[in-house]
Amino acid sequence: MVETSHTQDGNKRWIEPSSSAGSNPTAIRRSRRRLRATSGNEPHGHDFAVRGLVLEGAFMVVQGNQSVTYRPGQVFAVEGVAHSEEIGPEGACVLVGRKY
Repeated sequence: MVETSHTQDGNKRWIEPSSSAGSNPTAIRRSRRRLRATSGNEPHGHDFAVRGLVLEGAFMVVQGNQSVTYRPGQVFAVEGVAHSEEIGPEGACVLVGRKY
């Protein structure tokens, strides 16, 4: 069964159960996010895996001194490493998935 909810900024989020490695259930949360241009956020990490598909604009992932820019149709992945994000001057729309 898939559950949906809306965030305060109007984005829709889906939460659905899936199974992996036998009977250990995991949760996958997906959301479509429209992001405004920004010079970046502070380096941080997550206790979950993140993958995103850029739908519009430019989305940059910075790890250490390396910055990679993702454009529409490209997928980024971050798991268990310190990173920060920057949004291009035109903003971005990204479909983001989190696996817990």
